[in-house]
Amino acid sequence: AVALGTIPSGCGHNPSGDHMLPFEFTYVKIPADEALDYEELRGEISKAGDSLQAQLKAAFAGGSIKRVDHLRQTYGRDVESKLDTLNRIAQEEGSVELFALTKPSKSSQPVPHAGVYLYIDEMGMLKDRPVNRRAFELARSCGLEPEQPFHGEAYVGRVLVEPGLRQADFHA
Repeated sequence: AVALGTIPSGCGHNPSGDHMLPFEFTYVKIPADEALDYEELRGEISKAGDSLQAQLKAAFAGGSIKRVDHLRQTYGRDVESKLDTLNRIAQEEGSVELFALTKPSKSSQPVPHAGVYLYIDEMGMLKDRPVNRRAFELARSCGLEPEQPFHGEAYVGRVLVEPGLRQADFHA
């Protein structure tokens, strides 16, 4: 595990080079609570694509929108008619927002054709989740300029774009 206050960096991919499905991959959880260490987790790929995004929708499901005032300031009174739908999405489906920490290219290091992505709960702030300072600082250290802090748990994973879109290992 990564020591508190450090930025996770990772390398690796499916070591066997086998592109047969299903197989497992590793990704990293960045808890919002800074007293907790980074955590390496395992996921399973059962079909091509960004399977971590689909898996995290379920992880982010739950809770309700508590910051209705923020929605009203941003979208006005139209929010009232959509609040039931937004709460259903927050509670039952989950919503994931991705930030590209590194974009895939043939010269990507340490894994060619791979990008590294930060996954956050798109509704984390609206659910009044705690600020995740470490995830925010990671994004900033990778050259991103997020408009607002990230709220709730965050995850980092690697996606290969060649040969075919799929997850790859990312270690703390």
